[in-house]
Amino acid sequence: MRKKKMSLALFVLFLSSIVPVTSITGDPLKGTEKKDDPVGMEYRATPNVITGFEENSVGAGVEGATIQGGGRLAFPNRGVGDFGAVGGGEGNLAGDRATVSGGSLNQASGFRSSVGGGSNNIAQGEHSTVSGGSNNTASATRSTISGGCYNTASHFDTTIGGGAGNSASFTHATVGGGTRNTASSLDATVSGGSNNLASGAYATVSGGSSNLASGFGAVIGGGSGNTTRASNTTVSGGLGNRISDHYSTVGGGLGNTAGNRNEDLADAQYSTVSGGIDNTAAGLGSAVGGGGNNVTEGSFSTVPGGFRNQADGHYSFAAGSHASIHSSHPGTFLYADSTDNRFDSNAANEFAVRATGGVRFVTGTDLLGIPNAGVRLESGSSSWSYMSTRDIKANFSFVEAKQVLQKLFNVPIRTWSYRHQTPSIQHMGPLAEDFYAAFGLGEDEEYINTVDVEGVALAAIQGLYQLVREQQDQMMAQQGRIASLEIEKANQQEHLAALEARLARIEQGIRLK
Repeated sequence: MRKKKMSLALFVLFLSSIVPVTSITGDPLKGTEKKDDPVGMEYRATPNVITGFEENSVGAGVEGATIQGGGRLAFPNRGVGDFGAVGGGEGNLAGDRATVSGGSLNQASGFRSSVGGGSNNIAQGEHSTVSGGSNNTASATRSTISGGCYNTASHFDTTIGGGAGNSASFTHATVGGGTRNTASSLDATVSGGSNNLASGAYATVSGGSSNLASGFGAVIGGGSGNTTRASNTTVSGGLGNRISDHYSTVGGGLGNTAGNRNEDLADAQYSTVSGGIDNTAAGLGSAVGGGGNNVTEGSFSTVPGGFRNQADGHYSFAAGSHASIHSSHPGTFLYADSTDNRFDSNAANEFAVRATGGVRFVTGTDLLGIPNAGVRLESGSSSWSYMSTRDIKANFSFVEAKQVLQKLFNVPIRTWSYRHQTPSIQHMGPLAEDFYAAFGLGEDEEYINTVDVEGVALAAIQGLYQLVREQQDQMMAQQGRIASLEIEKANQQEHLAALEARLARIEQGIRLK
């Protein structure tokens, strides 16, 4: 026992040789009265160590506190809790097992809290930490502020990395930095920027300014003035974009809206606006790819881009400029060219295109990519033209036109109606099976190629012309024969007239005798 007291005395002499010890409270050689340990063991109180400014102090009944230096007139350092420590600086305060490493006017008053430095920082919560900066407050258990100024971490396990005027006010909320940002819900995060608010549970604002993520799991990547109030939504950036329905996305742009902004947050969920300006995806699962002033109100409708297109029919698709699909026309595909007039849908499930410059369909190319098969509808025209040049054809053979005519004569031609049209709508023509059986043309016996129909018709016309020519030749030959007979008849009549005249003269001569 005597050796332990001598060792402690030597330790005190060592401290006095390296630091200006103001006081050591408690008798280091005799100890103080026995105290009860929280786990039931007995121990003797640990002395407090105070150095630096003479007015540095520890509170009454405090043991094991350390003030390693610092302090000045009117701003002494103080230890107000057991085993608290102030490393230096001025006007700092350390509570129960708390630490203030230095700085000015800092307070670590929470159990096992810590302030690394800076000025006017407060660590009030248990195990809370303020690393530095100024006027920061970590007031809840395990809350942390790394630096900056005027930041507040006021709920369990909240974190602020730095910046100014930021607030993390709910469990596990985090603000990485920036200015005047707030993370106010469970596990909410604001990474930086200014005036951003993540008020939904698990919501995130990565940066930018004046953004609001209030939905559960909502994310705003950046930009300015963006808002999402629904769950599991994302605004990647841009300016003034809004999301009002769950699981929706706005990629960026200006003034875009995903959702219909009514009180029901699920009737237009899964909607997407990729970008552009003043676009709205207001239908369930609808999408706008970009462009400007486009609207999709039909469920699962799409506008890929362009200007002032509207897809109000479910499962509809509107593209180009001023294409408008009515809500009673689901499943419609509508494309409008740059003509500055609205192009309206006419029916459900229709495919309609306004292309005043013409339409082309290319169905084949050569090795250089030059088209060698296809059709086109010329500007202003109402009928198709198809590629038919010799250069794209092969395997030529002549046809017997009269045989084609005979075969065509044997093909039944009827009037009929399509089963999916009303009976009042009538058509005329052969059946594909009959046409294929007669001529063997085309890809199969279910379709009739208009090229083959036209070819058969032309060949039949040629065959008919041949018959007409043959009949004309026969008629001309017959007319020649008739003309010859007419001449012969005229001659015979003339000869008969001469004979009759002669007979008359003879008869007259006989009378005279």
